[in-house]
Amino acid sequence: MSEDSTDAVADYAEYGPPRGGWQAKVLVHRPVASADGWAETAVANSRLGLALYVKQRPEQLPYLWQWKQLGQGTYVTGVEPANCLGRGRADDRARGTLQFLEPGERRTYNVEIGVKEFQ
Repeated sequence: MSEDSTDAVADYAEYGPPRGGWQAKVLVHRPVASADGWAETAVANSRLGLALYVKQRPEQLPYLWQWKQLGQGTYVTGVEPANCLGRGRADDRARGTLQFLEPGERRTYNVEIGVKEFQ
């Protein structure tokens, strides 16, 4: 792990003001389900008292990608439920985790996205 990656992991939950020279970072999390089977992740703005949340079922989508770009003029974030690590099909194939759908096969993924108030 590079020093840059170590820093990204250490401050994954912190955002703050835009930063000069910031390089985009992508972190992959393994959400843990609560007793109801859902894992919830939120990006909260304490000043506004609002949070964007994503709920997923880890048995269907075992990963959550967090994209952070805190640069001046390009300040964005993303949270994306996923069924893979995002390193490409060759990596998934080598790990034995590449998923396939057979002809006619279907899968259902349950995801909830919303906004909620908090104090």
